[in-house]
Amino acid sequence: MTKPDGYPVPDRLTEIRARGASTTQQATRWNLRTWQAMLPEHSELLEQLPNPIDREAVRAQASSLKDEADAIRLFITAMVWGYGPIGYGPFRTARVLAENSAAAATLLSVGQCVRTAGGPAAFGLLKKNRLRWLGVSFATKYMYFCNEPSRNPALILDSLVQRWLSVNADIRLRTDWRVDHYERYVRTVVHWAAQLSLELGEVEFLMFDDELHRGNDNTTRRADLRGFTIEPSTGAECQAVLDALDEAVDAFAAMMDGAEGHDHEDFDRGIRQLRRIVVARAAQAGSPC
Repeated sequence: MTKPDGYPVPDRLTEIRARGASTTQQATRWNLRTWQAMLPEHSELLEQLPNPIDREAVRAQASSLKDEADAIRLFITAMVWGYGPIGYGPFRTARVLAENSAAAATLLSVGQCVRTAGGPAAFGLLKKNRLRWLGVSFATKYMYFCNEPSRNPALILDSLVQRWLSVNADIRLRTDWRVDHYERYVRTVVHWAAQLSLELGEVEFLMFDDELHRGNDNTTRRADLRGFTIEPSTGAECQAVLDALDEAVDAFAAMMDGAEGHDHEDFDRGIRQLRRIVVARAAQAGSPC
């Protein structure tokens, strides 16, 4: 089972499939009051969303993508699902919309591009029209729900999937807007899904879920993985520091866009170590992250 550019279906993925692991992601809870406080102009939309929310509920918001209002509605819904109970999700979503004057127009053009030209083309379009504070992980969550079955798909690429691919398939992808990396990822998952008789989103979820639960030291691992670092009960100081580290990652990715060499690996290694320190100190103080 080898794909044209040399990536076989990983043994780990075949094993997960063979043991009958669920391919359906559980719905996630979220805080309506917090989201309404940060996005009061979208209070009515938020009230209509289910809690907990799952992928199907987000997909229902994508039935129409004809104007900017449709794009904003889908974007907010995808962010509610993507952040789930993470406390800073509403703030970050509101910041994307508030600090990018062309946010609505850009989200609409990207969403329509997914439907007409495919995910990698839309990824390239968003790279050229970057929205400040919106990184690859959550941008691809939005793009994923813009999919239409007949087109080259958009798939979610976050740090959990990125790490799983590195460990289990020797595929090393960067999440700093490298269009060639994203296109390679999409082609690979398309091939694996066909070989395993799965939907594309099911393959992505199996990798995500397997990486999320791999190992026993989940506290340390959670601090290692960007975008999934903080539980609702995290102390304010710990959250503030981890938040700042995430913003540093965004800033560094923008500064180093397209750069080669070992700088990215060195930076990632340093960030992971800093997160470990923060988590350990918070645990010692009785306020675990």
